[in-house]
Amino acid sequence: PLFRSIHKTICETNESPLLLKLNPLGRTSELPLKFFESVIDLVKGEACMLFVELKYSLATEEAERIGVDHVARYSVSGSTDRSSVTDHLMVQHSAIKMLY
Repeated sequence: PLFRSIHKTICETNESPLLLKLNPLGRTSELPLKFFESVIDLVKGEACMLFVELKYSLATEEAERIGVDHVARYSVSGSTDRSSVTDHLMVQHSAIKMLY
């Protein structure tokens, strides 16, 4: 396939590039992407480039989850629903205003 020739060209500049394969039609609960590492191996006495799928996991911090929660709630069909972060910040803002 075409990606093999592109990958070989990238290998000239980067010793160990990763191949990222996206599946825009994927409708599962997992992310629709796969990572592959290229490995040179002997197949029938000839050097051949093989792609080995890499396992991955996502690690997030609390700040990222709060940001995603805020964006997800704010962007839902233009509704005026606010996220829990917005409500929390409004309470803090009101409390600070009362101090002055």
